[in-house]
Amino acid sequence: MPEKIIEKFQRSDKMYLSKRRDLAEKLEIPELWKIIDHFGLYTGVQTLGHSLAVFEIMKRCITIPGHLVEFGCWNGANLMFMAKVLQLLQPNTYKHVYGFDSFEGLQTFAAEDGNSRGSSGKYRGNEAVLRAIIDFFDMDEWVHIVKGNALETIPQFEKDNPHILFSLAYIDFDLYEPCRVALEYAAQRMAPGGIIVFDEALTHLWPGEGQVLVEFLAEKGAGEYAMHTVPFARQPTAYLVKK
Repeated sequence: MPEKIIEKFQRSDKMYLSKRRDLAEKLEIPELWKIIDHFGLYTGVQTLGHSLAVFEIMKRCITIPGHLVEFGCWNGANLMFMAKVLQLLQPNTYKHVYGFDSFEGLQTFAAEDGNSRGSSGKYRGNEAVLRAIIDFFDMDEWVHIVKGNALETIPQFEKDNPHILFSLAYIDFDLYEPCRVALEYAAQRMAPGGIIVFDEALTHLWPGEGQVLVEFLAEKGAGEYAMHTVPFARQPTAYLVKK
């Protein structure tokens, strides 16, 4: 009697389908996977453009040594997207993905933030859901959350990890002070060929992030970084490639 051939991935797919039913129950979203499995039907053009832009940027620096970091991960959608793309493109890499957030919403406002100072508490992320998703996809060894005020956690993280370099830093803190601290740290630890991405710099809604970029370019000039944008996406608004 001929041996029955089991299709590749059949066992892992069966386990995944079982796990995701449990996750939908845990999150109390029974229709969760009916929407996710048809994301191309429901997602907006600009949301799709954002994801494709991040994918194109990641491809540019995927062979550059260094970890990935997102400063301001909110609910973790972009953080997990980057981690999953990394896992697809470099399944055997030692690179890690770090996400910094207070999970308390926008808090640290400066004069440079202009009218955005009225957004206190906005973008409060759900840490519990994010950690549940990291666990669901078995990505505890890939994705690491650094929780707290960035003005404190970034200096401490730098002190605790003197060996770290980055190949990609995604800055999405929105506000002047945390963006400034994040950019200063990322620039010091960016490998040649690495990329620093700005989610909303140069927009009128979040002037603080743009001010940080302007000041950085004035200090570094065109000698150390080349500035680019992704023509088909609204966000991210700009990115710098270290020469």
